Amino acid sequence: MPIRIVAFVLAALGGIVLFACGGAWRIWPLQIGGLALEIGCLYAGWRWFARQHKPPQIKPAANPAWSMRDRPPPSDPSGR
Repeated sequence: MPIRIVAFVLAALGGIVLFACGGAWRIWPLQIGGLALEIGCLYAGWRWFARQHKPPQIKPAANPAWSMRDRPPPSDPSGR
């Protein structure tokens, strides 16, 4: 398992534990730290998901239409 996945899971679980313990003991710095970890994990996960599902790049055409603008129109309407 890659180290990034292990770090992500540990940070996510640590954020949940910090937030829960801060709420149970009414220690707001723990709650803020846990919430910051969770928001960071959500952001990192969103960025990873967006990179994985990026649409393929559009390849330029081999014969683009604007390269034919200087040519006269074909005499045959079928283009042959």
